[in-house]
Amino acid sequence: MKRILLLFLIAIISSPVAAATQHVVAYVALDREFSQPILDSFARETGIRVDPVFDVEASKTVALVNRILAEKERPLCDVFWNNELLQTLRLKTEGALQSYDSPNAADIPSLYQDPEHYWTGFAARARVIIYNKNIIKPEAIPVSIFEWGKGGKNAGQFALANPHFGTTSTHFAALASIYGEDQLKAVVAQWKNAKVAVLAGNGPVRNDVAAGRYAYGLTDTDDALGAIMEGKPVGMLFPKEGLLIPNSVALIQHAPHAEAGRKLIDFILRPQTEKALAHSASAQIPLRDTIARPAQVPSIKKIGGIQVDWNRLLEAMLGAMESADRLLAR
Repeated sequence: MKRILLLFLIAIISSPVAAATQHVVAYVALDREFSQPILDSFARETGIRVDPVFDVEASKTVALVNRILAEKERPLCDVFWNNELLQTLRLKTEGALQSYDSPNAADIPSLYQDPEHYWTGFAARARVIIYNKNIIKPEAIPVSIFEWGKGGKNAGQFALANPHFGTTSTHFAALASIYGEDQLKAVVAQWKNAKVAVLAGNGPVRNDVAAGRYAYGLTDTDDALGAIMEGKPVGMLFPKEGLLIPNSVALIQHAPHAEAGRKLIDFILRPQTEKALAHSASAQIPLRDTIARPAQVPSIKKIGGIQVDWNRLLEAMLGAMESADRLLAR
């Protein structure tokens, strides 16, 4: 009787119905409207249920990262899908990630992969200048953001997002890493003297420039291209100190569903994901330049800007946030 019961239990565990109950928990910083279809496709193709937790726009990715760190001893999350990289680097430093070398990362440029395989980048946004065509000519906008507000020029006419959060935070850290903390502080003082507007996020920068409240500002390609596709009176320029910031995906240390997590990471890193995100309203830039993309989405080869050693970014973060504090102080 015991043998029959044991065989019955084994049959249940190995049955397709039991396999269908597999699930993976993903904390996701990319906007739900763009990431949910990818997660739904994974669930359909694999039979593995995805339980996503999305970020709140007001707190960007910081809240999700703090949650992962708070759960570090007893993690609830398996996969972290970040819409940028800085906070992913923080998780690696804090020992909250485990190494996983996905076979689907083989053709992603090495610049956008952790050499120890703790994270992999894909589908990027670029930092860009958005400007209102009805207010200012593109040739009147300094291509170098270090020239903005110099000598009081264009005072009160330009804006950027709060540098404590999101891609603006990553950009500030990259600038500090490349040019040094002293130069970043000097530029921040220059911007502040020119009455730069510091807004809640990249979306508000896009909206206020499109509405004519500011002549130009610093935002991301997804915001700028979205406004252009909506017919807003805006244009887009690539700044000299621009930066390409990829999404990143990582496996959580001691993930409770690690095998399902690896499968989800493999799925996210497929070329099809970069293609889907490039053709979505988010207009993400494929890191694989061979992937077909809409005409308005620029090639990775044409963006230019600065290239950083991602693993040095956190070293520059403290100085970058000191500059951010100076910018916000009134």
